[in-house]
Amino acid sequence: MSSDERIRVGVIGCGSIAQIMHLPYLRELDDRFAISALCDVSPGTLAAVAAKYGVPDEHCFADYHDLCASPAIDAVLICSSGSHVPPALAALAADKHALVEKPLCYTRREAQAFAAAAQAARERSGIVTQLAYMKRYDPGYQYGQRRVRAMQAAGSLFFVDARHMHPSNDLYTAHHPVHRAPDVPAAVRAAGQREHQAALTESLGPEATAAQRGAFGTLMGSSIHDIYSLRGLLGRPEAIVAIEVWGRNIAALLRYPNGVRVSYTWADLGQLREFRQEFACYGADERVTITFPSPFLRSAPTIVTLQAMEAGQDGPVHTETRVTASYEEAFKREWLHFHECITQGREPRTGAEAAQHDTEFIIELARAIR
Repeated sequence: MSSDERIRVGVIGCGSIAQIMHLPYLRELDDRFAISALCDVSPGTLAAVAAKYGVPDEHCFADYHDLCASPAIDAVLICSSGSHVPPALAALAADKHALVEKPLCYTRREAQAFAAAAQAARERSGIVTQLAYMKRYDPGYQYGQRRVRAMQAAGSLFFVDARHMHPSNDLYTAHHPVHRAPDVPAAVRAAGQREHQAALTESLGPEATAAQRGAFGTLMGSSIHDIYSLRGLLGRPEAIVAIEVWGRNIAALLRYPNGVRVSYTWADLGQLREFRQEFACYGADERVTITFPSPFLRSAPTIVTLQAMEAGQDGPVHTETRVTASYEEAFKREWLHFHECITQGREPRTGAEAAQHDTEFIIELARAIR
């Protein structure tokens, strides 16, 4: 690490999520982190972000291999477009800690290679590999998670109604000052498209339908938040009972451990600014509902609603309690956890093996579409 004991971070991919969330929180946490290097395929975006965060030209790179090899960094954040496995492998090979944004990748092969490389780097040099599954670090989610696990321990949880109503991201990002330069080389764009199509074919097969290929992008890009959050509540899914796709919408019935069934819906709201992502978890005599805000609203709280029956003077009464656990931002908290894992030798809450399983399950979901 640097002489002042801050962890020096190199950022691969300086697009929207880096500019809206990660870079501002790294600057806020400047007692723990230093923004030391940047990489992007857009020269204009790279220059603008470097100027804003005071990163010198010699620490700005067009090729992630050069950033990963730089002695100026201790860790990398990977939030570029396309598969994140190649830059992650380069970082781990160079003994750099890695915080990897979703989606990890689009194939089982890459997910397995990533998990193996993370394990090897951990054993070789104590390297930390953490997935940027920010909802798992949300204080509201964590409060709800404790309540749901108590229901599980009591043997009462039997059903979860999981809904993700998703409007266009632009409706929630337009107020953020994001710099986008239209100068990504055409050859880079074309190569990215070829790699993406090849990954779809590898995972879904050459005979994959248009519905499967279309849904795959939604599952990996947005539903991944639901998959890893449900796993944090219920464990790994056991089976896909049914799945249907119409337009850009997805509905599925999933089986989880202990006989729990999850009714899952992802719906495209288009230009209706009414984001809603919630998990309503039903027990024999209570319900715990976790409701997330749009991830692009900084410090907007996740609300937990508790419903139950209790004795009243004139008979049983229904009660409802609304819990705001905190206004702390999940993106910031995942960086704090990353720091603790590096400096205190802790294992990350969201590690590489879990990301491998999530990737494999989403591939199964897409392949089950008929």
